[in-house]
Amino acid sequence: MVARWGGEEVALGLYGMSRVDGVAQVASALETWREETFSTPGQPPLRVTFSGGVARYGEDGDDLRSLYRAADEVLYRAKAFGGNRILPVGWQQNTVGTVDVVVVENDETLSELLSEALATRGLRCLTVSDGPGAIALLCPADGPRPRVVLLDADLPGMSGVDVLGELQRAGALGYSKAIMLSGQAGETEVLAAFARGAFDHVAKPFSIPVLMQRIRRAQAAA
Repeated sequence: MVARWGGEEVALGLYGMSRVDGVAQVASALETWREETFSTPGQPPLRVTFSGGVARYGEDGDDLRSLYRAADEVLYRAKAFGGNRILPVGWQQNTVGTVDVVVVENDETLSELLSEALATRGLRCLTVSDGPGAIALLCPADGPRPRVVLLDADLPGMSGVDVLGELQRAGALGYSKAIMLSGQAGETEVLAAFARGAFDHVAKPFSIPVLMQRIRRAQAAA
């Protein structure tokens, strides 16, 4: 159900979804919306974004008023963190500096695309462009502990499979789930990745919504 709530606010009623699924659904709509171009008389074309907060009935409130208040609070938090994103109730409980996903990818354009898709869903991420940099970031005991690592198979300095082996030896895969990203991976490479502790494998080119679904599954298993 979609309805104008008042002013610039729109309310959505989504049936049978968790908060995470609700964020994914609305974030997908946001990604479609911000690609639309609008024409205005005498002005250059423009694009528009929005922010949203997702609350779940029975957990964040038991009536319309309490659900609205919960969603509205996190909506304003989404705006405060730069807007153009959808956040679930409870997101504010994350401590400053928390990293949800580390993206290890040497393709700058793809890395930026993934970072934007993750931010849209309220996920904090760090990006690394080479294998040695990934090991330096993720292997130390006092380093970040992301729930998910997106690891490109073809990296400068060291292959993604070798990086995965180092993460396994350092114990990093005990708290982080690694998803391998590869362009032309053969069966041998895929099997090697799983043998070294990969949680999942995604072949390039991939659909962002499909990858985000894989990330949600990895988060749930972490």
